[in-house]
Amino acid sequence: MRPPVPQELWLAPLKPAQYLLTFKNPIFEAVKVTLATPAKTPGRFPSTVTVLCPQFEIDANTDMWDDALKGEERRRRGEEGAAGQQQPEPGKIWERGRNWVSVVVEVVPASLRLDLVTAGPDGGEPDRSPLKEDEDVLEIPMFVRIEWEAEAQNEVGAAPGKEKEAKEKRELAYCYTLDAEPIFDQPVVVRDHTLLLLTHAHARGRPGIIYLFQS
Repeated sequence: MRPPVPQELWLAPLKPAQYLLTFKNPIFEAVKVTLATPAKTPGRFPSTVTVLCPQFEIDANTDMWDDALKGEERRRRGEEGAAGQQQPEPGKIWERGRNWVSVVVEVVPASLRLDLVTAGPDGGEPDRSPLKEDEDVLEIPMFVRIEWEAEAQNEVGAAPGKEKEAKEKRELAYCYTLDAEPIFDQPVVVRDHTLLLLTHAHARGRPGIIYLFQS
């Protein structure tokens, strides 16, 4: 059973909404992250999905006191942008911290009207059967690839001192499913639609946060 979602957070069909996803880096090396999603979600009611910044880097998980001594900004809104005037832009992150980055995912929810269902990829008759369980929930498949450089493992017979300088490239890739809000196919009042939904993306039960390198 899914937990109930407040009605004011439900998505309106065919009305663009934006979600904020925060990626955290727990290791001591900087990482490069690449995201990929299908242009349309699978199923009878395909929604349109766009990751505004599919490639970005996250700083290493350094000691927060070291970070403070460097005098770097704790929170940098996008790449530039003035406070309170920021707008999501293609190719730009939304926010950056010591070891985390937030990016915007834009979705256009599908209509749940059965008369708008089209034929499937096989060209057969469109499936206009009653709405099935969870068909009104937006699920976004996402492919995540992480790349970083780490110290090479010591090899037998290696020259002294060289192993400290050697770096080797490492990569981790996995698939993810983001559970968003239900789509409500009736008129509903939504408070500040974009800003409200920016804080309510769900990734494995953790609102808006994706932890890299999960077991």
